Amino acid sequence: MPDNWLQRFAARVVEVKAVRDGGKRTSAGYLAADGLVLTAGHGLPFGDRYSVRPAGGGSWSPAEAAWRGGGDLDAALLRVAPGVLEPPMTGVRWGRVEGRDPVAGRALGFPRASADGAVHDTEQVAVAIHPDASARSGWMKLDVRGPSPAQAEGWQGLSGAAILDNHDRLIGLVARAPAAWGTDRLHAVSVAALLTDPEFATLVGVSPEHVETIGDECELVTPVPRGPIEPDEDDPVSWPLKAAHQLVGFVEEGHAEALTDLTDWCLSPRPHAVRLVTGPAGAGKTRLVLELCRRLRFEHDAWWHAGTTTDDETGPWERFDPRRDTLLVFDYADDPKWTEAFRALFTRVRALSRGRRLAARVRILLVARHRGEWLDRLDRDVEGALEAALDKEAELALDRITFTGEVRRAHLAKAFDAFASRPALTDGADPLRPDVDDDQYDRPLLVHIAALLGAKGIGVPAPGSARIRERLLRQILDRERKRWSALPAAHDAHRQQAVCVTTLTAPTVVEARELLRSVPVWRERAEDARDDAARRLHELYPGVERRRIAPIEPDLIAEYLVATTDELPDILTGLQSSDDPVHHARTLRLMTLAADNHPEIGDLYRERLATGLGRLLELEGEAPRELPQLLAECLPQLVNAAAERSGADDHTATNQLTAALNSCPPSDELGETATALTEWNMGQYLPFTALDTALHRHSLSWLEGDSSNLPLMAWTSSGLATLLGVAGRDGEALGHIQRAVEIQENLGPGAELARYLGELAYALNRLGRDDEGVQASTRSTEIHRGLARAEPGDHDVNLAMSLNVLGIGLHSLGRREEGLTAMRESLDILTRLSGAGPAGSTAELAATLTNLAVLLGGPEGVEALYQALDIYEELLEEAPDEILSKIASTVIILADCLAETDSAKTLWLNAKAVKVYEHLSEASPEVFAPHLATSLTTLAERLLVAERFDEGQASARRGAEIYKPLFEAEDGERFAGPYTRVLTTLAKAHYFLAEWTETVDPVVTVLQVADGVASDFTDECFGVLFNAHTADPAAVEAEYTNLLGRPWPAEYPSPDA
Repeated sequence: MPDNWLQRFAARVVEVKAVRDGGKRTSAGYLAADGLVLTAGHGLPFGDRYSVRPAGGGSWSPAEAAWRGGGDLDAALLRVAPGVLEPPMTGVRWGRVEGRDPVAGRALGFPRASADGAVHDTEQVAVAIHPDASARSGWMKLDVRGPSPAQAEGWQGLSGAAILDNHDRLIGLVARAPAAWGTDRLHAVSVAALLTDPEFATLVGVSPEHVETIGDECELVTPVPRGPIEPDEDDPVSWPLKAAHQLVGFVEEGHAEALTDLTDWCLSPRPHAVRLVTGPAGAGKTRLVLELCRRLRFEHDAWWHAGTTTDDETGPWERFDPRRDTLLVFDYADDPKWTEAFRALFTRVRALSRGRRLAARVRILLVARHRGEWLDRLDRDVEGALEAALDKEAELALDRITFTGEVRRAHLAKAFDAFASRPALTDGADPLRPDVDDDQYDRPLLVHIAALLGAKGIGVPAPGSARIRERLLRQILDRERKRWSALPAAHDAHRQQAVCVTTLTAPTVVEARELLRSVPVWRERAEDARDDAARRLHELYPGVERRRIAPIEPDLIAEYLVATTDELPDILTGLQSSDDPVHHARTLRLMTLAADNHPEIGDLYRERLATGLGRLLELEGEAPRELPQLLAECLPQLVNAAAERSGADDHTATNQLTAALNSCPPSDELGETATALTEWNMGQYLPFTALDTALHRHSLSWLEGDSSNLPLMAWTSSGLATLLGVAGRDGEALGHIQRAVEIQENLGPGAELARYLGELAYALNRLGRDDEGVQASTRSTEIHRGLARAEPGDHDVNLAMSLNVLGIGLHSLGRREEGLTAMRESLDILTRLSGAGPAGSTAELAATLTNLAVLLGGPEGVEALYQALDIYEELLEEAPDEILSKIASTVIILADCLAETDSAKTLWLNAKAVKVYEHLSEASPEVFAPHLATSLTTLAERLLVAERFDEGQASARRGAEIYKPLFEAEDGERFAGPYTRVLTTLAKAHYFLAEWTETVDPVVTVLQVADGVASDFTDECFGVLFNAHTADPAAVEAEYTNLLGRPWPAEYPSPDA
């Protein structure tokens, strides 16, 4: 089946011939308006005779010059007689490329290199289109992305070829092939330049403001077209019912108020906003938001970027930087595939807005059937920021109550007229207007199905009939079955099974051949038969992605197809054998939707998939993430399997299980199972930190709904606080440990309260709230001391650790002697408990020695650190990764102590810490990546002091690469200080290496970071930049302007300023 894109494109491509004095020259052209062919101007000298013909060949027709470009506008318009060239129904969209990066496009012409004898064959040339403003010459530059002629002469005949992007927008036309660039570069004239000529704009009927901006900021949405997409006789029967095709015009009755409400919301002055649109399948959600997009794009002066989010959920969401007002519609926002894309986009928009760098309004519409747990999942992924941004009262719910008889009749009138007026949809029959005066027609889609059947001359159930919806769906599916006769099967039921498989999985042709084995009858067929079936299924349902088979749509029809397929349980069981988790995710998605109207379908699939979850999590790639019931049933086994795999240094299953838990909404079943698992000591390091955190969250959600188990709730809050602290989320950790203290205060004093108070003190100290921390640790110590007196031996370790925390807090407040007294008492207790020799050594003793060293400093501190390291080495075999982390932190403190007296050993120790954190970060980046970046920064600073500039530069660059994504995350402000520190170090390294221009980039980044968050390193960066400018003013000023987009200030402040 021909490429639909190529069909639409080629319908406007023409071959142009100019004849003069017996000679002739051919080029390409494009039907830019009715009767007007756009082509290159240099091939059409005055006095020539012109003729044109379609790209597919045929007879030549005369043409005359209607317009010629002047100056650098190497273009012309040829006029042909009416009816000579029939344009397709889809109109021309005009675009220009802006931004920083090239965009993909194609050109279709008749290059000499493709000629076969006297025949000038068409050639489709893939190109990368550079932004219009990137060339001073005025030419738009194209890089050829594919085969090119051996010589530049091979491009002759491509002149005048239209250049379109992948959304069919006309960008320009090929003008020449510059010899200096070989054959991989072409020059073109942009349509934006052509439309600056008033005569040209008048002839084609387009003004410059109608040109769509194309660039990386628009690639996240699929722009809604200006008008309907016309059907073809080969399209599926249900094709006209798809809202995206807009065959049925927008029906004002019933939805006019909603459209006005959404339009006013978009046009309000707020910089960014999020809103929710809900409604059952077929209620008109998608059609409503597409009409909103269309009006914003074509009927408002602002000319918005507006459309549904691109099918590529892995697109450049984190680089979104709009220069024009933008509406992004997440249709099926509850699909887990959008979780990461939404998180990246929402985080990016908030960061731009917070830094006052959001140059245009941004609106995000979330469209789904229900407001439910999926929304909580998105909110969790952005740490609660969505709940604050989403106006609950502004939710637009398209319930069925509003679908009155008057609205129903309006839909029928518009849908019936749209379908019956198109010969491709009537099958040559006399249209039969249906009667839909029945409340069973409770949503627009059912009325549209009746209208489509009526346009084909098919009667529909009369008002008052039973099960009208089911009968309508069966009728439309019966029409579709006639198309399935091409499939090599003996019975309709077997053909439906094949269509069911591809609707559930949306596979490629190659994948479909294997997935058909899930159907018992197709499993028994020869491979050639399955291959033939897969290819024919692709011919019947070609997908947007090349070689992928599209599912039947809309959803109501797809769900009915699945629900009425024979041997569905066996098919679902067979599909579990697929090694592609994407197939499982798609199947689960459709089965979940089908559960709305066919509850038995959802239960059936969950039952079958539960038995295959363990294997599913072992597959490469991302496992399906919307599995609350299944996880509740299989969680213990899955956690055990993840632990076994992680023990073999394979953390894939653990990471996938963690992602699945984070995507699931809280539920009683999952919370109860998670609570039982949190009692298992999984440790605080490696991937188990994230997994244990996810389990604690589910456990706490369940416990908060049951006040009968307050001690367990406090214990879980404390555990979650500890895990969050390990991950560096100190603010969130503080909230949970405060909750644990609050609960335990009401339960009465005791060992648990003392422990929670100690953890609270530690959390407060980490946040710099030392006064409050000392108060908490003093209370904790008093309680532990009383318990130790009452029960000698049972509470001594806890007393020692509370004294440890108290000593640190007192030292931070400048009360050094009091801090040392508390720390020494702690050390005495732990030394007494450890007994003689290393066999009795404990991690608590080593930790106390390390803390004491910080307070002591000097030789005494160094001696204490060596003792701590000796103890840790003895304990290394017991918990290697946990102890390795403690060793690394102790080594860094030791390096600080030796920095003034032994620089060589200091460097060796810092390098050793980097090696340890590299190992730990590889397994658990969410915990140890910040530690690795900090150790790299420290190492870089000391390498620069030692004048080992190349090594220092490499270390600082690695640290900056790690800190960058951490800072750009939603809660990234806490990394502003460390990020600017390492960037300053990197700038210094460039300076010391006399790399003046390279010095500018990290300094500019520091200035941008400091614009939103204060930094102690800003002044230092000013100094580095000032010194680099003194060394090479011209180069530094040029790079500064290039990176920051503004000129070097006339009076740049000196380092002292």
